[in-house]
Amino acid sequence: MQDKNKFVRAWSYSGFYLLGQQYPEYQDEAKAYIVAAMQDEAPSVQARLRQLGVGDVPGD
Repeated sequence: MQDKNKFVRAWSYSGFYLLGQQYPEYQDEAKAYIVAAMQDEAPSVQARLRQLGVGDVPGD
């Protein structure tokens, strides 16, 4: 999630989100990262997260 490549960051965020869906012990941490990404990340990363439905996390 800290790579300079936006593509790698987008997939890292989405992968961590999916990990949180599979393992509840990671869910809160994954949501926190996604919320931060939706505020601070590049628009292309945010768009990828929205495509996956990840951008809707705060109301999850």
